[in-house]
Amino acid sequence: MYSIRVDYGSGAGRIVLLYIENNKEIASFTVPYRHGVIEDVLPGTGEKLLPDWAIQHPGDYIEVLEKGIPEILRFAGVSGQDIVGIGVDFTSCTYGTASYQGRTTAVLAAGVE
Repeated sequence: MYSIRVDYGSGAGRIVLLYIENNKEIASFTVPYRHGVIEDVLPGTGEKLLPDWAIQHPGDYIEVLEKGIPEILRFAGVSGQDIVGIGVDFTSCTYGTASYQGRTTAVLAAGVE
């Protein structure tokens, strides 16, 4: 059995395949963000960012999953059926968990929409 770690960094996402019996890294694959690091203006709006801001395009996060996970499984010769978990982390970011319906668990716990 295997697990996948997805590490969203500043300029790229890194997918790591781990064998869970010994926590050994089997393979890793890096997917650079198509939009790079956005530091000056918001794409599509031209709105100027504040000094020292550096953000990523959210679509790049999805692209990392869509490209990186199939590629690492293909490279390692591992079936998706053998993946028992996925862990995700971000650089300098706060994120929340969601239910399978897409509602954040914080909202569900508070009983508000």
